[in-house]
Amino acid sequence: MDLQNEKCVMVIDESLPLGIIANTAAIMGITLGKQMPEVVGLLRQEA
Repeated sequence: MDLQNEKCVMVIDESLPLGIIANTAAIMGITLGKQMPEVVGLLRQEA
């Protein structure tokens, strides 16, 4: 994946309950980060 020119998009049905949307996005994000660690950004320090 060319990280400079390609983007990853999650399409989640907005008519689902908010909890299902949040859980779906979280699991998909965790899975993507595990499978493709190079797409995960740098850690940010809190001020």
